[in-house]
Amino acid sequence: MNVVAHRQISLLVVAVVMIVPLTGCADSGDPVTGSSPDPDAPWADEFASAMSGASDYERSVLEDGVVTPAELVEAQSKKRSCLKDAGYRWDIEEDGTSSLEPISERAVSPTRMLNGVLQECSQRFDQNVTVLFDEVRRNPHREDEARIMVACLRKVGLVDRSYTERDWRRDDDQGVYPFGASSEAFIGCRLDPLGLWRSG
Repeated sequence: MNVVAHRQISLLVVAVVMIVPLTGCADSGDPVTGSSPDPDAPWADEFASAMSGASDYERSVLEDGVVTPAELVEAQSKKRSCLKDAGYRWDIEEDGTSSLEPISERAVSPTRMLNGVLQECSQRFDQNVTVLFDEVRRNPHREDEARIMVACLRKVGLVDRSYTERDWRRDDDQGVYPFGASSEAFIGCRLDPLGLWRSG
């Protein structure tokens, strides 16, 4: 799976929001493993796709079909160090939002950074590691996305039973929802629709 980022540039900060929700910090316990080297595993196709264009480092992480919390931390640390060497501080939040801020004279213009430094560091260390970790953790058995999202939205009271999976697919395609898309309840469903790892 090759994940495309929507990026918004300002002069000082670049916010990076992934299409699918990402998670910036790893749990200390064992990961929820929804993939394995077994080609019939739920996320095997996504791991295989990510491997096809992976750097040597990222391939070493993905080749067993599992991203552990320790591997996630290491990949993000290497990407952070790469960007720091280029003159930027990189931070990533639980909801998948990340930011870059110039911290030295080595930093280049925002446009060049977006097309160059950020892309280079991501490709070397974390093009898909974080994405796959988060996707497996939030939906280890790769259940139907519309079904689990509608069930979660109903559970947290954002929609009633008249809101269907078809409604969700339409609204999600358009990015327009009949509830607050920035609400904590919705973000919670995006990150953890099955209630597997987040508390509260």
